[in-house]
Amino acid sequence: MLAEVLAEAGDAAGSDHLYVALLAASPEDPVLLVAHGQNLIRQLKYAEAFAAFDKATRLDPANTDGWSGLAFAASKTNQPSITIQALTMRAKSLPELPSTYFLWATAY
Repeated sequence: MLAEVLAEAGDAAGSDHLYVALLAASPEDPVLLVAHGQNLIRQLKYAEAFAAFDKATRLDPANTDGWSGLAFAASKTNQPSITIQALTMRAKSLPELPSTYFLWATAY
């Protein structure tokens, strides 16, 4: 998908324009919401990213990328209890990483 290619090339804003258009047609698609959230993180738009990841995880509670993104966005928006909740959900399916240990520590 062109949006993925643009994101990987470092054009988060250009990529995100495509994801916004795709989300207009499919606003309940958790995969698109996660990709949109990741682009928003790259653009340092943490509150908007939080909303995208939150919606994605509500729509698909098994989406580990959504939980990872939500944990990071919650951390950046000073919401430690949500960071902990998101990390707990992520940990059900994925092993811990140095970055998740950091998020755990800073949330506590």
